[in-house]
Amino acid sequence: MTKSEERATTAGKGLQQLRIEKNISIEDVADETKISTNNIRAIEEEEYEKLPADTFVRGLVTLYGNFLGTDGTKIAAQFLAERGSGSSGFIRREKIITDNHASSLSAKKLAEPSHISSATIALILLAVITLSFTAFCLYTSWNPFASLSRQTENMQLSIQGIFGGDEQQETEEAIDSPPRHDEEQGN
Repeated sequence: MTKSEERATTAGKGLQQLRIEKNISIEDVADETKISTNNIRAIEEEEYEKLPADTFVRGLVTLYGNFLGTDGTKIAAQFLAERGSGSSGFIRREKIITDNHASSLSAKKLAEPSHISSATIALILLAVITLSFTAFCLYTSWNPFASLSRQTENMQLSIQGIFGGDEQQETEEAIDSPPRHDEEQGN
């Protein structure tokens, strides 16, 4: 390829011609450079809308050009100039941005918003814990409230002892029972 032919050819087509002259397949280039076959095809066919941002494209084209034995930096600069110039320039990039906006991954597409509130999740978690605890108690025949009822009985007895529960019981018994005749005669 002469210098006049190289200037007349675009960067992508030049890389494609160089690859074909060297009898290298796209898959071989992809294996050696770790550039995806889709990106290699997009570079060669100059399908700018299928390529990532300029920074990434600069690296891809440089790597591809160096692999083919040419000055990758020079080819990358030419490719980016072609990508940004003429009818495929700024207007085309604007179109790419608006076209890709609908199909690009957004935060909402990456992490779908939860349709269940946090309170509902908390209640479900509480129900699962309660059911698990109940199942454990039934399986092991353990009554976790048995010790609680013993503590309550002990507490009632101690409270009665402090506040004179015995005298109160005697008073209640005296009111409920009929008076004795011996007591009446003694007064």
